[in-house]
Order: sequence, then C-alpha cells, then structure tokens
Amino acid sequence: MLFIIRVLIFFAWCFGGRATAIETLMLGPSAKAHGGASVSVVRGSEALFYNPASCHIASEDMELQFEVNLQQLSYGYTYPGESRNEFIQSFPAGYWGMTLKLKRLTYGFSFLPLPFFKTRIQELYIKEAGILTPVPLDIVRSPNAAFNYYAALGLSYNLGNGHYLGASVVSSQFGSKLDVNVSEGNYDLLDRNITEQKRRMILGYNYEKPWGKLAVSFQLQHLVRDGVSQYVGQEIIKNKDDKLGPANISIGGTYRLSPFSFISEVAYFQWSSFTEYEGEDADYLDTFDYVLGLKYHFLQKHSLSFARGNFAQKWGDGKQGNANIGQQKVRGFTYPDFDSIDRTVYSLSYETTISGSVLQMYFMTQLAARVVSDTAVATGEHQVSNYAIGTGLSQPF
Repeated sequence: MLFIIRVLIFFAWCFGGRATAIETLMLGPSAKAHGGASVSVVRGSEALFYNPASCHIASEDMELQFEVNLQQLSYGYTYPGESRNEFIQSFPAGYWGMTLKLKRLTYGFSFLPLPFFKTRIQELYIKEAGILTPVPLDIVRSPNAAFNYYAALGLSYNLGNGHYLGASVVSSQFGSKLDVNVSEGNYDLLDRNITEQKRRMILGYNYEKPWGKLAVSFQLQHLVRDGVSQYVGQEIIKNKDDKLGPANISIGGTYRLSPFSFISEVAYFQWSSFTEYEGEDADYLDTFDYVLGLKYHFLQKHSLSFARGNFAQKWGDGKQGNANIGQQKVRGFTYPDFDSIDRTVYSLSYETTISGSVLQMYFMTQLAARVVSDTAVATGEHQVSNYAIGTGLSQPF
C-alpha cells in the first residue's frame, strides 16, 4: 500500500503540473475553421494571436470581430479488461477584438475570457509487482480565484508592394485548484493551487499577391507558474517556475487557382535550446506540426473549406516527467492534456461576405489517443477529444 500511495503522489504531481492546454483549442474562428492553420488564414484582430502581419486584413479602416462557439471536451481512460472511464464537459466560448487602420499602420487588440475545464478522474490502474491493480481515488481540478483570460496587443505595417511586417504581445493567465482524495479511508492526499501566466512575443511577415499569400511567424514564450501544494501529513510547499521557451516558427501560405484555394502550413517547436533535459522523452523536445486544406469559392462571395491538421506530441511545461519511487522508475503523463498526445484535427467551414461583413461558420473536431505500454506503472489507453461548432463575424465601421 505504501508503494501505491507514493505512486499516487507522483501522478497527482503530474496531473497538476500544468494549468491547461487552452492553446490547443484554437484562438479565434479562422484557426478552428481551417484545421488548426493559423499564420496563413487569420485576419484582423485574431491575427495578433498567431501572425500580427495579417491584422491589416480588414474590409474597412475600423473593424470589430466577434466569435461565439459551443465546445465539448471528453477525457477518457480505457484499461485492459475494463470499461471506459470518461469525463465530458460542454461549455460556451468566444472572443472579441478590433483593428484600426491609419495609413500604413494597423493597430489591433483582442481579448478572450477563458472557459474553465473542470475535470474529474475517479479510478487509476497501476502495476505493482507485475499485477494490474485498481486504485480508488478522486482527482478533481476546478477553478481557483484567478481570472482566466487571453489578451493580445499589436500592429501591422505596410511596406508596400505586398510586403507586411507585424509584431504583437500575447498575455494569458489561468488558475486551477487540484484536489486528490483516496476513497479508502476517505482522506485527502493532496491540495494544490496553480496560477500560470504566459507572455508570448510574436513577429510576423506576409507577402501578399492576387494569386495568394506567403506568411511567416516567429514566437517566443515566457512562462511564470506559481504553485502552492500540501501533501497529506506534510507542510505547505510553495514553488515557482520561471522559464523561457519554447521557440516556434511557422510558415504557411495560400495559393489561388480559381475556383479553388490551397492552404498549407508547417510549424516547428524548438525546446532543446531552453532545457538540459536528456531523458527518454527528449524525442519530444523538437517537433513539427502541419495543416493542409482546400477552399472552394462560388458565387463570388461564398466559399466552403475542408482542412486536416496533424499535431505532434510535445514536451515541456511539465507535460512529461520521470521520477524514482522507491527503487522503481516511473514515467509521468500529464493527463488530460492535448499536447501530450499526437492529435488529428478536422474542420469544415462556410464563409460569406454580406454588405462588407465577413461571416464564418465552422465545425471542428480534435481526436487524440495514446496507448501506454502494459510494462509501465500506469497502463491503458488515454483518449482526448474536442468538438466545436461556432460562428465568427468581422463587422466594419
């Protein structure tokens, strides 16, 4: 039983290591409408989250953007010989922003209040002495007192002849409270509060012509995470992470061949320059994502799009970790977390222009699964899925 308790403490630490994976739920309507593509298709104020060079793309000198969507997240375990243990949450979400064009300069602002993902895991299977053992526990992650948000401020400059430069700063905050209780004996194992703040500096470049667009974006992230933890029978522990990374460069473009437009994008995430980590998970330090899409234009002001994105498993922010418990080394898996699993994104969207206003309607799904080896301490298949349906509106003034 002592071994089990130690394992539970380690897994509770892993589960609470990161406040959220909100980036994987996409910021703004265009990324959701195009399979996760961002730098090549964003426009107006939403471009500040990914490629600020595109914030000049607006139908008038002043434009407001809105988005409303309904999302469903599903987190699940399937253990060998056992039924699926699943938690499902539905919630509304959205954002608003504005751009103001003054000659060659375009200024933009975006704000996105974050919905909170309350998650609950009630049973975990671990291996002790080669035997698969169910461990009764209740892990609940719920809101803490922090206000959760994303905000971006930036500008775009028209260099002439189709060349645009942009810069933006994205700030975010997310707070959560983790409670871990063991059903046997009905006692608290861990209480933990986490507040995570991020700053992202983004530079963007566009080359735009009637035949399409080439877009490049570079991002660098700074993370500050404050945590207050209390394990059963121990004093309160305070810790603070303050680190730089990862760096991310994305290259994308659109090519118009009437009546179609082709969308492509590739992103490279670079962690190895910001950490000395050399464990077995080092393969996930530097990874590639890509998106391919097709848009069909009809009746001048209407279009339909289909896109697919593949996003690789990533390392960082506490998503992966190793620890020694007694004499046995175990691998931690921060669950639930999209970025800890290879995931595939599909989207279908419709876009039209009405009296200068651009209206987008979309359906997006993200599917991810990871099978943990039966030789690991925790075994089984981890599944994560996300479905979103929503609309975005760009309204000129």
